[in-house]
Amino acid sequence: MPEPLSARVLGDRVAPEALFLALERECADVFWLDAGADASEGWSFIGTGRASSFPRDVRLDVGTAASDAGPLLRGGWVGWCDYESGARAAGAPVSEAADVPGGAWLRISRLAAFDHATGDIWVAAAETDLEEWGVFVTHAAAMTALDGESALHDGASRRVEARHTPTEYAALIERCRELIRAGIAYQLCLTTRFTVPGVHDGVAVYRRLRAATPAHHGGFIRIGGRSLLSASPEQFLHAEDGVIRTRPIKGTRPRGRDD
Repeated sequence: MPEPLSARVLGDRVAPEALFLALERECADVFWLDAGADASEGWSFIGTGRASSFPRDVRLDVGTAASDAGPLLRGGWVGWCDYESGARAAGAPVSEAADVPGGAWLRISRLAAFDHATGDIWVAAAETDLEEWGVFVTHAAAMTALDGESALHDGASRRVEARHTPTEYAALIERCRELIRAGIAYQLCLTTRFTVPGVHDGVAVYRRLRAATPAHHGGFIRIGGRSLLSASPEQFLHAEDGVIRTRPIKGTRPRGRDD
């Protein structure tokens, strides 16, 4: 596990969206872990880093000392594991015909953490880079104009291709009900996929998603020219001091003794 980046509180106020737009114009690989446009609690994290392999040696039993100040996230990795690769590694059935590009990861080199409860903004980077990064964050609002109304209200009609027809999806729903009635599962989340052919501006799409679907766990990650966009009302996993928590839905029902 790498040493945490050096961190300090920034004296100025910068809107998260302004910083993100300024940073993504300068850096090919960026991330925004977004608590939402009107967040009054929690944290948002914006930054960049270097492409990295999957961090298999991360320890989950190392916490932050109570005397330490600032955000818990001060370095490490940001990225994603694709569902198919994860399912295959766990022994779950996966269609071999699935087009699976794989996951992608960044090792964080520059980070800005927004504490929505206090309004404080923390900047984190290597000690030798901290001053320059702080200046960049301070001037982000001046460098960026949030006037992309055309991007936010792009109503262009686009062709959408669904993985399943309505009839096929209805049949899958009924199969889920059968499994629940049989006691094999108590809850199933049936997902599907929609494809919109063409070239798309991932940043513009995320800004529209953020405006139309407010969520406390939003996110945008761009690594190696691929972008992942997310909007969720729930936290998937939280790991601290060797304890992994899920809330409010995922995994909240205790497992049986014979599982």
